[in-house]
Amino acid sequence: MQKAFLVIGRAGMDLYADPAGARIEEANTFSAQLGGSAGNIAVGLAKQGCKVSLLAAISDDSIGRFTKNILEKHNVDTTFLQTIPNRRNTLAVVDTNGNETQAVIYRDLAADLFLSEYATTSIDFKTFSTIITTGTALTHNPSRKSVLCLMQKACENKKRVILDIDYRAGTWNSPEEAYRVLSLAGSYSDILVGNEEEFDFWEGGSKGSGIKFVKKLQKSKQKKKVIYKMGARGCILFSNGSETRFDSFKVNALKPTGAGDAFLAGFCAHYTNETTENEAVLRGAATAAIVVSNVGCSEPMPNKEELAKFMKSNKSAFRRSKCT
Repeated sequence: MQKAFLVIGRAGMDLYADPAGARIEEANTFSAQLGGSAGNIAVGLAKQGCKVSLLAAISDDSIGRFTKNILEKHNVDTTFLQTIPNRRNTLAVVDTNGNETQAVIYRDLAADLFLSEYATTSIDFKTFSTIITTGTALTHNPSRKSVLCLMQKACENKKRVILDIDYRAGTWNSPEEAYRVLSLAGSYSDILVGNEEEFDFWEGGSKGSGIKFVKKLQKSKQKKKVIYKMGARGCILFSNGSETRFDSFKVNALKPTGAGDAFLAGFCAHYTNETTENEAVLRGAATAAIVVSNVGCSEPMPNKEELAKFMKSNKSAFRRSKCT
């Protein structure tokens, strides 16, 4: 039976300053792409040949229709899209200047945060093998309540649940609220994915404390798998009491945006169980490398052939080793 994914969260429009390298404030034209963490992940999975549905709320206007059209163009099932009147989709305006990349995000009472509780009754969990969500879907109600309910039901139905922490301080009412909600979401999850700063937050905020939190988590009864991302320095996979470090592929990165979404799409498309997890991390890293070296987040997501070609030509740039 083919793996089937339900991705939950944000999808909208990204505008990229054109040509590549132009600053937002100096650009004459902008090119449009699908954006939003959940939308990017869904497209990435679909391009890898996976069966994927997106559960999201979009605006009842031309931007919402653009979002739906691009998802369908890439064979993402849009059955579970909800249209929200009198709300606007998230809009991101981005340029591509390496570490100096600018991203201006318009997200005031965004449509995706109005995902209704109806979503919890319309999902047949028998249809899906894996549920994927990100922290941005948990920042406000009614989306928070709906997504937590879905995560709990997925857990009860013994489906794999993956949480990308995706913590952004400015989107929460307070750090205390974020800690409480993300901790609950984490309890429903089988795999936690986050970067150094996000795990630092979970351990109190001091720099470097996140790795201690993850190691403590490995010694607890929960035994969750964790992917601890370190940007250009690669990542560490914590699984079944072991730690494996992966270097990143070396590319000429145009921008850092989209790396996390691409990594998760590449990883999930190839992860089946413990026997495939190292290869899945490798493919996640390769997918991220491809996306950061191109304009946009969703359009550069590679198909199977493009991913295989990249990995063959960049094989020597990748290394993994057991941590001590």
